[in-house]
Amino acid sequence: FSFIAATLVWLLATWRWRERVRPRFRRGRVAAGYAGMILLGLPCFGTAWWLLADPMAAVLVTLANGVVFFLILRPGHWRLAAAGSAGFGLVHVLLIKIWFWLFPAFASSWPATGPWSGQVWGVPWGELAWAGAYGACWPLWMAFLMQTDILKEPA
Repeated sequence: FSFIAATLVWLLATWRWRERVRPRFRRGRVAAGYAGMILLGLPCFGTAWWLLADPMAAVLVTLANGVVFFLILRPGHWRLAAAGSAGFGLVHVLLIKIWFWLFPAFASSWPATGPWSGQVWGVPWGELAWAGAYGACWPLWMAFLMQTDILKEPA
């Protein structure tokens, strides 16, 4: 699921600028970038979970930190974050609604109480928040790993 979601996020984030997106892929950079983000992300997640005592809040704090970090490095990539967040947020809601329709009992797997139990369009807040945050962070991370530029004009 994670890689399908990640691919969908990248496509949604870059579709509008697909003629202008230019990665400069280097294998060593990708491996180092993954390792670096694990070394930074896991302590962030662990600390947030410990302080907030809520795994979903810890995920959102970690993703938000990632968005800020990558936008500091490449402020011009804010479009990727915005498009990824909006696009994946909407698509994820649609997919969850279809899943609930196909498997009605699946909805009971979300907690009925707590900070993420409220619903929008019948989808738990936690799912909406995760989809928006993940949709913003993933394309920024991939653009960083692959040294992606968004050209002013199509090549």
